[in-house]
Amino acid sequence: MRPRVQCTVFITMHHKLFRRCTGKKCTSQWLHHPGRCPDTFIGTIPLSLERDKRDLKTGDWQLMSRQTAKGYQEKILLTENVDTGRNDIFLTDNTANPAPLGLCAFGMTTLLLSIHNLGLTTLSSPILAMTIFYGGVAQVIAGIMEWKKNNTFGLVTFGSFGFFWISFATILMLPALGLAKAPGPAEFAAFLSVWGIFALGLFVCTLKMHKILMITLLAVVLLVILLVAAQLTGNPQILQLGGAMGIIAGALALYIGIGQLVNEIHGKKVFPV
Repeated sequence: MRPRVQCTVFITMHHKLFRRCTGKKCTSQWLHHPGRCPDTFIGTIPLSLERDKRDLKTGDWQLMSRQTAKGYQEKILLTENVDTGRNDIFLTDNTANPAPLGLCAFGMTTLLLSIHNLGLTTLSSPILAMTIFYGGVAQVIAGIMEWKKNNTFGLVTFGSFGFFWISFATILMLPALGLAKAPGPAEFAAFLSVWGIFALGLFVCTLKMHKILMITLLAVVLLVILLVAAQLTGNPQILQLGGAMGIIAGALALYIGIGQLVNEIHGKKVFPV
């Protein structure tokens, strides 16, 4: 059996590198595109490859990409039978984009809790159920899927915030079940503070990413600061300010999630995300 030539294709927002296999030798060519190339982001880029009919003898390939989000590297493996000239394409990852699920779960749960912080609703079973299942379990699932996408930022963000919501629900449930003492303002402020430090780290990461995602993480950082201040001071006005900031953060996350979904379904940029 003749040897098979293997080449790897990488796609980013800023440039495309594709290699063409001619016999046993692989040559590479760069195609430059305007715009900024972030290191990472939340989402995926569906890809397709089409054979260039003008280069049937050399086995060259023409690379086509449909972009739904920025900065992600998708790997494609090309193999070629040297003796026959036939080419087989293997996509190493063709699974769905988990980012809209994680973003919508975070956004909707934050919105619901922020409505409570504004004083419009009570902390009842709808909020508790949302924090456990949609804000918690759904985001953890999205984070695991981002791991398979080789997206470290998505894994850490969705996985961590998913377990944050589960932890928050547990803090509310344990005292009600008589299994633990209810936290005081200082304890709850400490809990929120460590998550604020984490959100600040994520915000620093987004400085090289899409601006709307950066603004969303900034809103989350400000939200945590206001909630910590409200716990330490006991001032209801600060808590209401935190609720308003939570509405902004949740709405932005929901917008990004729905925007990515709509853009992918329509195959074009309907929403600028």
